[in-house]
Amino acid sequence: GGVVDEGALYDALKENRIAGAALDVYENEPAKENPLFELENIVFTPHIGASTKEGQIRAGTICAEQILKVLDGKEPDYWVNRRMMRG
Repeated sequence: GGVVDEGALYDALKENRIAGAALDVYENEPAKENPLFELENIVFTPHIGASTKEGQIRAGTICAEQILKVLDGKEPDYWVNRRMMRG
């Protein structure tokens, strides 16, 4: 969100100043209601533009590495709630 002016995009698509568009991120998320949804010349994806096969494999590898660190008594590189580990 915030990179594309959705109002201007709507006008450009509606007036056929551009042939089409594709959006993966929206000004307001979750995108429940949006005038752009009424148009035929736009494609929407659910915020998965960076979800590639390679990215998913790397994410799994990072998770496994962090689990192994904790099981080995070391601190993980990435924390969700550090206070829970310090008991």
